[in-house]
Amino acid sequence: MRPDIIIMLTHHDRTVENALEVFGTCKDLPVRYWGFKNVGMPKDYMKKLAAAMKAAGKTTFLEVVTYDEASCLDGAQTAIDCGF
Repeated sequence: MRPDIIIMLTHHDRTVENALEVFGTCKDLPVRYWGFKNVGMPKDYMKKLAAAMKAAGKTTFLEVVTYDEASCLDGAQTAIDCGF
């Protein structure tokens, strides 16, 4: 059995600014699961990042790290908008 890992393009609970570039250089690694946090970049960038991950055949994850009701609802909408 092969262990699986989720690569999160984050640092200190924020998505790194160059996440799309980092993913682009690593997308051919034999890692199936990729994700990022709901903070650290604009939603349009999140959509591009999620689309790039999906186009590369990856299973994607969004980790919501904000905890008040409005932010959690916004995180859920972000997940929908990004196609998670």
